[in-house]
Amino acid sequence: MTRNLLPAIALLLTTLMTPLASAGDDWAVDFKKALDASKRSGKPLLVDFTGSDWCTWCRLLDERVFAKDDFKAWAKDKVILVKLDFPSNNNQPAAMKKLNRALADRYKIKSYPSVLILDEHGKVHGKSGFKATPKTFIASVEKAVEAATRQPTAARRRDRPTAPNATRSDGRRSRGTTSVGLSGRVRPGPDVFGD
Repeated sequence: MTRNLLPAIALLLTTLMTPLASAGDDWAVDFKKALDASKRSGKPLLVDFTGSDWCTWCRLLDERVFAKDDFKAWAKDKVILVKLDFPSNNNQPAAMKKLNRALADRYKIKSYPSVLILDEHGKVHGKSGFKATPKTFIASVEKAVEAATRQPTAARRRDRPTAPNATRSDGRRSRGTTSVGLSGRVRPGPDVFGD
């Protein structure tokens, strides 16, 4: 009798774990490590809040978008993928379950799937849900990904004056303050050019 149960148990466990694996092995499940990787690389996080074993739309998003080569090629260069799962069965470690619940509360997740685009500080730049194709999904998050992507340090500093009366790359001289907008571009403060 126990010999007959072992294959059935193995099949059951494989079936329960398949939705998590279907999106590929590039997905992180540790939010803190993914945030550290974002700080090092400058890439934003694409965080998928999912119910892998009960949410039909989550499974469809995995199968129709996240498992497709078009999405994988785009994501490889643009984002750090994070999957935060909320399974109905209790095979998730207690610490992970607690952290995932805290993150869902922090970001006010009310429906599944919910996909957030976060910068390296955890700030939300965009939100999406189920989309039927990789093309429509990427289009729904592209602007948020661009806004959340940190420019390399040299590019951020290129046009910023280093001191009052410094010469900018456009040949003008700065006489005061500057501010950096959300796009990372330097805008003159109120008395910079005296124009």
